[in-house]
Amino acid sequence: MSRNYTRLRNKRELVLRARGHARMDRLTQGTYGEAYVNGHVDYRGCAIGCLAVPHRGAELLRFVKERREASPLAHLDSPGVWFPMVDEHLRELERSFGISEAMMRRAELVFEALPFHGAAIEFVPAFTEALPEGVIIHDTELPRDGRYMDSYDQRDALLRFLRAREGVAA
Repeated sequence: MSRNYTRLRNKRELVLRARGHARMDRLTQGTYGEAYVNGHVDYRGCAIGCLAVPHRGAELLRFVKERREASPLAHLDSPGVWFPMVDEHLRELERSFGISEAMMRRAELVFEALPFHGAAIEFVPAFTEALPEGVIIHDTELPRDGRYMDSYDQRDALLRFLRAREGVAA
């Protein structure tokens, strides 16, 4: 069961993960995540997927191989693994970093709405850097979803909101 608030912890690791996936151009819109193992691992995923999946080579390879072996499709002779388990990713983000499902879904909404690949890739590290560590942010405090707003305005509103929360007592 998901909490109704975010209280970020392990911010350094989360920011490193976001920057690492961005640097390797692994962030992609339109998929939760997919990986291929051919001696090395090639992973691409959305904001939720990339933040829930390790970015370092050896950890990523181990993560993907474990998921592939646990897959009901593991018997197929294919190097590919598809990650449709967004709920598992959301639970991992809450467990490891204290990010609520509503917060991540809001970030994902902004990520998917950005019209250019470069803007989407830059958003994920900016989002993790803007999250204040240790501050409780209730889901009801999040800016409205802005469905009538331009995607860049949605991005800016969420980042402004998070940066304004920095230093607020928990």
